[in-house]
Amino acid sequence: TNQLEQMDKLGMNVIPIHFRDAYAFGGGLHCSTADVYREGTCLDYFPNQGFEDVTRV
Repeated sequence: TNQLEQMDKLGMNVIPIHFRDAYAFGGGLHCSTADVYREGTCLDYFPNQGFEDVTRV
């Protein structure tokens, strides 16, 4: 698929699965991958966003 090829080109270790098997873990792609163990340091993709920018409900 296009997404699999794109992720592979970005150097990600792609493990194809039948997505229906992921529904039990939350149903969506993000929910299915959120708790994956990652090596290295935690990158801050939003370094200029302070807590004052967060809307609390």
